[in-house]
Amino acid sequence: MAEKDIAEKTLEAYNDVFADIVNVLLFQGRHFVKEDELEEESPNSSYKADGKLHAQERDVAKYWKKGLVRIALYGLENQTDIDSDVPLRLFSYDGAAYRAQLLTDKEMKEKTGKTAPRHPVVTLVLYFGYDKRWKTPRTLFECLELPEEIKPPEVRCGIRSSRVVSSPVPVTCGISFGNSPAVKTERK
Repeated sequence: MAEKDIAEKTLEAYNDVFADIVNVLLFQGRHFVKEDELEEESPNSSYKADGKLHAQERDVAKYWKKGLVRIALYGLENQTDIDSDVPLRLFSYDGAAYRAQLLTDKEMKEKTGKTAPRHPVVTLVLYFGYDKRWKTPRTLFECLELPEEIKPPEVRCGIRSSRVVSSPVPVTCGISFGNSPAVKTERK
């Protein structure tokens, strides 16, 4: 693991820093997510492919909780180099988190007869490339070769560029908060 990646993960693991990143990128700087409402989550998950079990690891993941209620799971991914497969990788991380919710729900139904509450999973990619703009796929659909007439509506999340301080560059690929202005920022 590169030293930069270790330094980024270490800094983002601090709840105050993590909360600031989420608040700036998703809530236009309003202090919705408080540092004392964040709870560490394991960045590790796994998937099965080609008959083998594979591990995958997010950079940083935290639950946003109000009391005992989970509001959301936020993940941060740091990207220094442009990678056209980022949207696919994020779907894998987010899908594993949703699968974990389904398993928890199944266990709770068996024990109590009630369903477990569900919460959104939101992953933000922080792009630190300073010499190149992100020009590869920004959405899941840009990764796929589909005729326009059969493409379903986009599901959105964001990749943010540190190069454009006044106007973060979103990349769609995961989930959004509906009409969130932070997600609807125009690409440059």
